[in-house]
Amino acid sequence: MIPALLDPEPFSRVDERLLRETLVFAFATGDVGDALEKVVEHMPLAASSWDAKDFARDVFLDVVADRCFPILIQGKTAPRSRSLLSRILGAPPSDPAVVHFRQNICRELSERPDLRKGTEKLYCELIHLRALLSKASATRIDPFERRLAVLRALRDTARIAATEFATAKSGLATLAMWGNEVEATEGYARLVELLAYEHKTAEVDVRLHIGFDGKVRDLSILERREPKDNAFHQGPAARFAAKFGLFLRGYDFSVHELFARLADEVFEGVIDGFIHVFALIGDLEFYLASLGFRDATRKVGLDAVLPSFEEGQGHAVVGLYNPLLLSEGARVVACDLATRGSDTRVIVTGPNSGGKTRLVQSIALAQILGQAGSFVPARTARLPRVSGLFVSIIEHAQADQREGRLGTELLRIRRLFESLRTGSLVVLDELCSGTNPSEGEEIFRLVVNLLGELRPTAFITTHFLAFARRLSEESSSLEFLQVELDAEERPTYRFVPGVATTSLAHKTAERLGVTEGALRALVLQNNPQLSTAVEEPKRDGESDGAVLVRPDAVEARC
Repeated sequence: MIPALLDPEPFSRVDERLLRETLVFAFATGDVGDALEKVVEHMPLAASSWDAKDFARDVFLDVVADRCFPILIQGKTAPRSRSLLSRILGAPPSDPAVVHFRQNICRELSERPDLRKGTEKLYCELIHLRALLSKASATRIDPFERRLAVLRALRDTARIAATEFATAKSGLATLAMWGNEVEATEGYARLVELLAYEHKTAEVDVRLHIGFDGKVRDLSILERREPKDNAFHQGPAARFAAKFGLFLRGYDFSVHELFARLADEVFEGVIDGFIHVFALIGDLEFYLASLGFRDATRKVGLDAVLPSFEEGQGHAVVGLYNPLLLSEGARVVACDLATRGSDTRVIVTGPNSGGKTRLVQSIALAQILGQAGSFVPARTARLPRVSGLFVSIIEHAQADQREGRLGTELLRIRRLFESLRTGSLVVLDELCSGTNPSEGEEIFRLVVNLLGELRPTAFITTHFLAFARRLSEESSSLEFLQVELDAEERPTYRFVPGVATTSLAHKTAERLGVTEGALRALVLQNNPQLSTAVEEPKRDGESDGAVLVRPDAVEARC
């Protein structure tokens, strides 16, 4: 059988013939470069309707996978594939049964420390086995000893699988089934016998004579016993006859060379049962990294849970946060999110630096992680099941940019509708911010109306506050969230229903030192000769801290 943990119906994820040839060569030479690592890097995944190019860059999926999903075993960071986790997260399976299968394994591993320990043990053994077959030149191990180490690693891999997962109830039970199946083969029996013979070719009883000073004075052998019931055992006469026969035929082999030949035969007789364990390394990485993410969140007082999915239902998430903030060491404020249905269009408003972009990123990441079968960054989570994801965070100017701000914005919208499928999740940050308000409002309304016809779940942030208020009065099918402010008009980084009444540009300007008084002081500091020209008489009611940007001009500027 195929040992696999990402799919309830395992399928071959390797070219069996090519991999077998590679392994035989690796056993003989101990150096096949990164060929076995590529088995993991490029292994096929379950069918998915998602396309990572529509969202991975904007949610920094590679960064999330690299920084937020560590594999820690006994306090040490374990090696991991460079790209596999990002590929798995970026291709959530289309079949809900696959997601359920993965969630059950994650749940059992999180609830049973013994199974998690067994998983870590198996993962370390497989990494050790792969290193023995791939990097002999780096380890500088004796070729004869390396062959024996490979055979021991094969034996231990099957033994760990058969014993550590014998009581598992989830898909982990397939590992025990595979281990038992391998141990029942004739090839495995010969492997065990060869290792036993190498470990104990003979037993010798000795008598030691110890002097007054505690040193050995004499040693005498009392009895020597050989394991005659071992299939590889040969008596002295048989060993001499074998070597003499080879000598007559012109061969002159050392004992190590003879044993190496036996090892080659044993390896080729057992390797077919281990062809698929190298792809299994990638499966174990997914689960151990998911557990690592959950552990990291709990250390800082947050949580990560396995979400539920309900058809036709909207988001119901408590304690949602952006895992990117954890990797940055920033303060994390969790928030709650609730929407009416699976085709909800939500308009998010609020001041700059209020957390709007972080919110929509966290919504997208929760959907990605949840539908991949992993934990999501929340205390509790019910999510709609979506057929795809499109994320577009506001794009900044590029050196080779051909279009102006309006053209760039229109291309962004075109990419959305080129990629969009019914039942998708759409996340748009600062829609139409790249053009003037009058044109932007028309395009904004067009996008919102078309999204209403395709019925995706959509979250759209905007600075067009007056336009958002009008939309809230005109349409009952839209939902609106705004950044929550405290009594001193500071963002709490949580969100409440409604439309923001101000973007707090004056607060941002004060915080960044962009006031009339502050800028005049800078000018005077750098150009003292202009002090008379710069100072102007104050108008009635105007202070030195007046903001350069008028509050009533904020929306037009954005």
